Amino acid sequence: MDGRQIALILISLVGVILAVVGLFITWYVCKLEADVPIAGHYEEVQTWWLFDESLSDVQVGIKVGVVQGFALTAALLSVAACAFVALHALVVKINKIFRCTLGIALIICAVFAFIFGLVFAGEMNSDPAELAPLVMKYSAGAGAYLLPIGSIIAAVPLFLVREY
Repeated sequence: MDGRQIALILISLVGVILAVVGLFITWYVCKLEADVPIAGHYEEVQTWWLFDESLSDVQVGIKVGVVQGFALTAALLSVAACAFVALHALVVKINKIFRCTLGIALIICAVFAFIFGLVFAGEMNSDPAELAPLVMKYSAGAGAYLLPIGSIIAAVPLFLVREY
């Protein structure tokens, strides 16, 4: 095993860590602001992770289950990608077509998780149930960015390992 293989394993491992951490930290942030005549300005920030039960109650066009499915698949494929890079470097030579197919599937799942995550946050902003003095602003949290970045980083070594 040479330095290039070690570097590819480490790159893939960093991607897996980012993807798994991104799966389990804040995905959605809601900032509530209100100007109450008597009490003055009120501000509160609420956060939800992707598998929070209260998100399944949100009635918007896209269901949170779609986001959860793509995010979970991307995280699992990231772990598989890291395992295959390590196996290819250490023990078993894995077919290039299989590695490239896994890498492409991982990138597609990561991109879809990111896009659907942002669409879900955007659709929560378009909720007509807002009260006049209360402003609720939803946005994507750090997890919605870390998971796709980590998944893509984990996929890159699949394309770069050498055939022997």
